[in-house]
Amino acid sequence: MGFALSNKDKAKASLERKQFSYFLNVLELVHAPSDIASRSKPEPDIFFQNRIAFELTEICPSEVAHTNSKLLKAEGGVKIVYPTDSAARQLNEKLNKSYKSALPIELLCFRTSRTLWPDDHILHQMRQKLTVHQNIQFRRIWYLGEGIEVLYNPGKLIGL
Repeated sequence: MGFALSNKDKAKASLERKQFSYFLNVLELVHAPSDIASRSKPEPDIFFQNRIAFELTEICPSEVAHTNSKLLKAEGGVKIVYPTDSAARQLNEKLNKSYKSALPIELLCFRTSRTLWPDDHILHQMRQKLTVHQNIQFRRIWYLGEGIEVLYNPGKLIGL
């Protein structure tokens, strides 16, 4: 990255690298921390081994994630409910953005404890969204939840 990042951006980049490292571990790919490099917009979030670029997205609406983080610091308890189409919304947001990279770009959608819906519900939403979306810029789209699945792979690529 060619310029200074804010503390918020540094924290986000650190979390993305940790999540991506977890993804690689699930795939059982041996890697070093230096294989994972954070990038700044308009590039995708991660460069892996300077061979593949990855954009990452958590399947949780950003407003929910933001509110949840605030509530953790507050007293009392509040239950947050968010729309059932949140996975489709998150995927659509990424499909409609434009990324710049000389490397092939892949999308990693992941689920964390903040994601309220089970994998089958999320996967159904995402598959529906992919059937109606044209001109997908990603070489592959991955989903990491209880397991890992490739949702989009028109070139039928194997491995990273």
